[in-house]
Amino acid sequence: MSALDQFSFFYKADAASLSESPGVRGSVINLLANSNDCLNKEKIGAIDDFLCHCLENGDTRALIEMSVALAPFMNAPSSTIHKLAFHSEIAVARPVLMSSPVITTDRLVEIVKTKSQGHLLAVSERLHLDAAVADALVDLGNKYVLYSVAGNAGACFSASGFVALVKASEGSDRIAEKVGLRRDLPTSLFRDLLSKVTEEVRARILSDKTDIPGSINCVGGVR
Repeated sequence: MSALDQFSFFYKADAASLSESPGVRGSVINLLANSNDCLNKEKIGAIDDFLCHCLENGDTRALIEMSVALAPFMNAPSSTIHKLAFHSEIAVARPVLMSSPVITTDRLVEIVKTKSQGHLLAVSERLHLDAAVADALVDLGNKYVLYSVAGNAGACFSASGFVALVKASEGSDRIAEKVGLRRDLPTSLFRDLLSKVTEEVRARILSDKTDIPGSINCVGGVR
């Protein structure tokens, strides 16, 4: 009997006591990390159920450790990951919000719409953001979230999302500079942004940006 089979057997027999044991919790996460090729639906389900019990019984420190450990796994149990992502303690939610590949776009949008600015900031730091998520961050994020998502090269924006991003950057030199340096910013919006920022910010953007559209000259005007 494999280690995972033994876990499944004993967990079904005594779920409550197993979920309260930190040692068992760590062992199960290690099994998950080292047994990717032999996990069937039933075994993943048992692990998911066990870890969800741990979420109910564990203290904050234990949940943070669980979130950090599970965040990189492609095969991490989805219910556990989603519970961690929606956890009210941002220290618990942050690791999976920033990097878990298990969280779907729809779930991320739901988190952006319902959770704290700390949760939004964590989401804004993901390596890739679909337009639905990035647009929602622009609509609902505070200045720290806006600065983060504007500077995230892996964030995709819809046409309306870019318009909202440029609008949201008005009045903040730091955010406007991040927006102006985006390689995917449409030329018309880049021109509009340059016309509204201070001379100092305009100069920094034109100095640092390597793909300035041909219709814009070195002082920010239109040829």
